[in-house]
Amino acid sequence: DFGLAKAIAAAGQMELTHGGFVGTPAFASPEQFAGGAIDARSDIYALGVTLWFILSGRLPSAGTTIDEIRKRQTHHTLPLEQLRSRAVPQPVIDLLRSCLAIDPADRPSSAQDLIRALESCRDHVASRRWRRRLAFVALSIAMAAAASSAFLLLRPKAVPNDGPVAFAPILEKGLAVLPFENLSAEERDAFLADGIQDDVLTSVGKIKGLKVIARTSVMGYRGGLAGRLREVGETLGVSHVLEGSVRRVADRVVVNVALIDTRDERQVWSERYERTLTDALSLQGELAVEIARALQTSLSPAEQTVAAAKPTDNAEAYLLYLRAREAEIAAPGSGSYGPAIQLYQETVDLDPNFALAWARLSICVSHFAYWPDRVDWRAKARAQAEEALRLRPQLGEAHLALTFCYLWGDNDIDRALAELARTAELLPNSAEVPLTEAFIYKLQNRYRERIASLHRAEALDPRSDRILTYLTLTFRWLRDWPAAMRTIDQIGALIPDKRADRRQWARANLEFRLTGDIAVLKKVLAEQGDPSASETPEWLTAAHYETAMLERDFAAAARHLPHVTVQGLEEAVLPGGPPAHSKAFHEALLAVARGSDAAATHQALEVARIEVEARLISLTGASVGGAPAHADLGLIFAFLGRKEEAIGEAERAVELHPELAGTIEKNGLSAALALVYAQTGEHEKAIMLIEHLLTVPIDLQRGAVYNMTLTDLKWRWVWDPLRSHPRFQKLISGPEPATIY
Repeated sequence: DFGLAKAIAAAGQMELTHGGFVGTPAFASPEQFAGGAIDARSDIYALGVTLWFILSGRLPSAGTTIDEIRKRQTHHTLPLEQLRSRAVPQPVIDLLRSCLAIDPADRPSSAQDLIRALESCRDHVASRRWRRRLAFVALSIAMAAAASSAFLLLRPKAVPNDGPVAFAPILEKGLAVLPFENLSAEERDAFLADGIQDDVLTSVGKIKGLKVIARTSVMGYRGGLAGRLREVGETLGVSHVLEGSVRRVADRVVVNVALIDTRDERQVWSERYERTLTDALSLQGELAVEIARALQTSLSPAEQTVAAAKPTDNAEAYLLYLRAREAEIAAPGSGSYGPAIQLYQETVDLDPNFALAWARLSICVSHFAYWPDRVDWRAKARAQAEEALRLRPQLGEAHLALTFCYLWGDNDIDRALAELARTAELLPNSAEVPLTEAFIYKLQNRYRERIASLHRAEALDPRSDRILTYLTLTFRWLRDWPAAMRTIDQIGALIPDKRADRRQWARANLEFRLTGDIAVLKKVLAEQGDPSASETPEWLTAAHYETAMLERDFAAAARHLPHVTVQGLEEAVLPGGPPAHSKAFHEALLAVARGSDAAATHQALEVARIEVEARLISLTGASVGGAPAHADLGLIFAFLGRKEEAIGEAERAVELHPELAGTIEKNGLSAALALVYAQTGEHEKAIMLIEHLLTVPIDLQRGAVYNMTLTDLKWRWVWDPLRSHPRFQKLISGPEPATIY
């Protein structure tokens, strides 16, 4: 029980737990929240939740806060479909209903009673497979019973409702290399301070005995940290930080560094280095060795060799490399790796033996080699990676570059994973490695492994909103709304002011999908002020339009849509890619929804058709990108009454999606096909496809009218042709089926 472990780790400070008890809230009984009498039946409730989770992978009363969990316990019926969809035998379901009864008097009264009930379940189940599974569950319950005894012993009498945020455990040999202060007279030399810090961080990060926090998570701690280092250590989960400053005068560099224990802000070691720029090129290796020694971490001969290796002997090339690295780090935000590629190319032109520059150049080029028709870029990336490996066979970044070549150049996922495993040995503290691993697992539809990889990346880069965004996306694909909401909350806690309004809107969309209550969307919109104000953000206008369409307030939607921009559609629902549909498409569907006169509706649909067909012409010869346009065209044909063309285009969209790109996008396009079936009278085909799609991971695009969630099926007008069908009625009246992955 991680909640219990957190209490123990707090060394008696019980206020570091969830207000009112020690443990994990989702497994706690209703009387624990209410402050009622506690006995063995409370633990039986917790064991019932545990058994439920073992059998279904879901929680019977999920929530992101104690109030949400308590409300679901007391005001909602148990989601038994979670168990039935996993073929759990009825006797076990009956036992779980008993264990999770709101009134303790309705539960088994003791562990002995629970064991007898399990024995009875076993007698009722004929299948040998189920007997084995129940034996495993009984063992799990026996183990959990021991934990529950400790749970009772450690429960405090009273705990404040609000407590401080609990941080990651501090590792004895955890290190954060904080931004180096630029003391140079020229502000333009600031890149040198950041570059040397990044080099030191990279070098120290190759030492397996240390945990080194990634650059993204430390750059926010620039200056003014006196008296706050304990807080930094707790937030990042590290025992030590390295502070430093860089001053450049002509061709000389002065670097001051200090290693500080964050627990008592005691200086462990410090040094001052004054060198020519050329002599300073080996500095990061020397610092790595000194830091390892100060932290009493032994280096293997291989690590000694890596640390001692100078990246280059050419000072001018090194300065260019630092600028290139700066451009590469900024590329995800700017959307272009072009400047980094140009600077890395200039670097290797100056020093053809600069292996690290060759490797980083290859990695940047691989961002262009992603597309299947970019054969020339893939060839460049391969040649650059091989040159880096020829120069330095043990360079981790070179092996990472080769991983991308196997992935995009050869479409050889197994070989890419094998190369990535070698990279992980050489770069044990690089968040790039588990991030790449997570990307590959997405292609393989291995979502549990993807989530685990993203959590490993998060441990190395705990303040990266990008990693948390990837987690949010993944949980959306799996329709795990509570988990997605938690990761958005984590982003808000890390970066409270960054896009706070849009993040709040994104969270409301997730809560809407979880509860089906549109009031959560309207509440956020009301808090944002008057949508007709001239300074209204573009995303907010699009959000008002989307909510009006869900509520079928088509008059309000018609007022908002003229002011909706492409940018607004892109930003209205975070996170994700570009908007699912063009503005012309939305205008056409609004005309259909409003029941405008036939001529006006036909005209709007024709305008949308021409726009989509022009998009398809522009994509002629491209190997990707056309599938969503074909899906849109199929929907337009459906509303135009051109059934055969509609189904043909929607089926083509599904067929066009490349298998190597994974299945979630293909499932999303299949949802468009289901909508075409619904709109063209093929109701049985539509419902059969919907029933399947609700149980598989799926891409949920921004504002797509065919997004496949139970809430979307309930609210969106486009599914109205199915509303009188008994199977559809049964589907939307029950809980959302479990996504199987």
